[in-house]
Amino acid sequence: MKELPERIHDNTNGLEYVLVGDYYIPALRLTEESRPIGHWGRRRKAYLEEVRPALYCRLSKDDGTNNENMSISTQDAICQG
Repeated sequence: MKELPERIHDNTNGLEYVLVGDYYIPALRLTEESRPIGHWGRRRKAYLEEVRPALYCRLSKDDGTNNENMSISTQDAICQG
C-alpha cells in the first residue's frame, strides 16, 4: 500500500494540510492580535470584578469564550487580567 505524505500543500487555495489518520485536515493558524480595550470594556471588567466576582473568575479562566453576550473588548479586558 502506498504511504501518504504527512503534509501537503494545495496550490489552488494556498492551504497546507496535515494527515490525521486517513484524512487530511487544514493546518490553520490564528494570528495573535493586540488591541487596546475601550472605555466600556474597562468599565465592564471593573463591574464584573466588583459585583460578579464568580462570573469574572470563570470568564478569566476560559478567556470569555463561553459567554456569547460579551463583546470582544470585554473579553480582551478579562483575558489581559
